[in-house]
Amino acid sequence: MENEKSKVAEIIVEYNNVFAKLNPLILGSFYHYPSILITPETVVTINNRLKLWLVFTKIVTDLKKQNYGRSEISPLNVKLLSNNLALISAIVTRYTKDNQLLTTFSFTYTMRKVEGRWKIIVGTIHDVESVS
Repeated sequence: MENEKSKVAEIIVEYNNVFAKLNPLILGSFYHYPSILITPETVVTINNRLKLWLVFTKIVTDLKKQNYGRSEISPLNVKLLSNNLALISAIVTRYTKDNQLLTTFSFTYTMRKVEGRWKIIVGTIHDVESVS
């Protein structure tokens, strides 16, 4: 079980590193379709790589306008629900290229192991206080 938790955590760290490149085209391998992205403002169903690209192109465009530089994730909490389902939550702190605080929020991902690789099926963005 601990080995699987480590694998899930590694995928999230890898995803964070890839996300920081602000290139929506390279995010597709981290998602299982259909996926759902939930924020306090909206819910979006992502049925394929094209829809993922459209959704993340808007996010990336907004981040570039804010001079986004990097994100830090901590603490990373992984809970295995079964041999192929996991819940992951963490606090994300985003910084500008000149290391100014941009924003802080939390995420909870539901991930599914598909063909030996953990993938995001539900991504929920929420307040920091709700991470336990």
